[in-house]
Amino acid sequence: MTSREAYDSTPQAILWLLPTLAIFGLFLYWPAGRTVWLSLYETQFFGQGGTFVGLDQYVEVLAWEEYHNSVLVTLKFAAVTVVGTLVVSILVSFWIYTVERGKTAYMVATIWPYAMPGAVAGTVLLILLHPSIGMITAPVEALTGLNWDYTVNGTQAFWLVAIGTLWYTLGFDTIFLLAAFHNIPETLTETARLDGVPKWRMLLRVYLPMIAPTLLFLLVLNTLGGFFGGFAIVDLATNGGPLGATNLMIYQLYRTGFENFDIGLAAVQSVFLFLIAVVLAVGQILVSDRRIHYGG
Repeated sequence: MTSREAYDSTPQAILWLLPTLAIFGLFLYWPAGRTVWLSLYETQFFGQGGTFVGLDQYVEVLAWEEYHNSVLVTLKFAAVTVVGTLVVSILVSFWIYTVERGKTAYMVATIWPYAMPGAVAGTVLLILLHPSIGMITAPVEALTGLNWDYTVNGTQAFWLVAIGTLWYTLGFDTIFLLAAFHNIPETLTETARLDGVPKWRMLLRVYLPMIAPTLLFLLVLNTLGGFFGGFAIVDLATNGGPLGATNLMIYQLYRTGFENFDIGLAAVQSVFLFLIAVVLAVGQILVSDRRIHYGG
């Protein structure tokens, strides 16, 4: 049998796909389906047994004032982290790409936070910025005149979580953007240098349009991260407070399911979180994809 006949064979194609489908079914489709099923039942401890209530729990969650606040906090958090991470990572990646010396050191310094587990990143933030024992809290207060105490100031707590998440995820975007910059033809850069075109104009007018597919890819992933990320930092640093200022949807879901042990209501929140993230991600693709040129 030739390679072409093998690729045209439906049974063999299914055979090759079986391992992937099995993994997806076990770790993705089955949990997703189970979550939807649990959302329709008023369950007992950790989903055991339960009474079918249909969409009643969806209506109940939508009526929660606490959940309304959680959605608003998450939307604000996602907007700040998505835009902030993308902008900062573009600037940092371009600087590393164009700098003459120390590329490796700068790259490692940028990427290493992402190599840490989220819990470690949250612990580092506590060591640095805790109101009482933070290593840089006193210098920050001395330089800015700010009375730093995110345990009672909701705005400070929100920015701690947002900037901490940006710092933690910056390395991920940097890896992809550096790869995209290095795929730009060197002749283009040399021509710009000979013509005396400023670097930042080249970035805005030439480089960014050429790496637009990578930017769209990161925009979608960052959006998903904006809704599903930040949990470790919130859990370690703020516990959703003060007064719900950092109570992200993912953290509210955790509290409902694993502190209050109401798995049915937690499943409802999982469904809502998934739908919001998917709608925004797909919307970004549909809107942005029309303006992006893929080479070839």
